Amino acid sequence: MAAGLSMATLIYFNDSSAGSGLELLNDFLFHGRSSDTYIVLSRFFGTIISYLSGAAGGIFSPSLAIGGSIGGLIAKLFGSSDQNILVLLGMIGFLTGVTKTPFTSFILVVEMTNKHSAIFPMMVTALVALLASNIIHNQSFYERMKHVYLEQIAQSDHLRA
Repeated sequence: MAAGLSMATLIYFNDSSAGSGLELLNDFLFHGRSSDTYIVLSRFFGTIISYLSGAAGGIFSPSLAIGGSIGGLIAKLFGSSDQNILVLLGMIGFLTGVTKTPFTSFILVVEMTNKHSAIFPMMVTALVALLASNIIHNQSFYERMKHVYLEQIAQSDHLRA
């Protein structure tokens, strides 16, 4: 119930907190919408709340939306005319940080957007994001969750025995 009320509050103040983030990314990339701190924080905490509630929502797509929001915010803060590139770099960087798969993140975003003119900055972003995420933790989010679930299974098997 707390997760539902928290999400409802986030959505009430800004509806971009809800959903996969596809519409938000389309707005950033094709309609000139700029990001702000509230969008970044609401996407980030909305993903955490959804995940902790056990609701199906995943981490992969929301990671792209969070990264795109961060890239859009950076473009706005620095007054960059290259918002699209920074949104894409944010998507690649955040997804790489979560999944620890720089090549997959890079190729995924290139294939989604057909933006071949920025291949070098995209590759560099993926590698820098991998290095930065390794400083924080040496395992991906999915790898850590796998260990948590295996421990839960082992504990439940131990309690049954």
